Amino acid sequence: GKFSEIHKIIKNTETNLNLLQLQCSHVGFKINPSKTQCMFVGSPYFINKVNSNLFVNFDGHQIGFSDCVKTLGVIFDKYMSFENHVRDLCKKTKSTLIYIQRMQHMLDRVTRTMIVDSLVISKLNYCSLIWGKCNNSLIKEVQTVQNFAAKVACGGGKKNDHATPFRNKLNWLTIKNHLKLTELLFVFKAINSCLPSWVIDFPT
Repeated sequence: GKFSEIHKIIKNTETNLNLLQLQCSHVGFKINPSKTQCMFVGSPYFINKVNSNLFVNFDGHQIGFSDCVKTLGVIFDKYMSFENHVRDLCKKTKSTLIYIQRMQHMLDRVTRTMIVDSLVISKLNYCSLIWGKCNNSLIKEVQTVQNFAAKVACGGGKKNDHATPFRNKLNWLTIKNHLKLTELLFVFKAINSCLPSWVIDFPT
């Protein structure tokens, strides 16, 4: 909604939360207000003008507004920049790679690649269709992690070695190309009715 209708937005949210709770109670589910989070999403210009004292009333609880919310492993921030998500993703995957690197001499290349693939690359690829719309500097940070992962998987890679030969050995796409491929596959599936209709209604 419009910034000028902020109190109306909050009122609508409260009404919908109460309706949702009512529907859930009919099937034996209970929504926990203490675990419920709210977040305004928009441009920095408008979001920074939001009164920090605003809250949503839900089942006797006053829920303040968060700067970011984690749901199903993805961190959404109020500007939809995905900066928090990418930084958290890079930090965790780098730590994992450092541990694998310390024991790389004990593992053959096939085993190393399998471990890196399952513990690092799978995390970099997870929900990339969502967070992949972040800015180029964040994409570069993820690319740095993938480069490190390729060197660890192949073994013997030094810090200043160019990552391309290592990626080519593993047949890995760059992060940018992987994001393009993921997006194109999604569009292909949507156009060819390979996705449930509720996911996206593409024009024919």
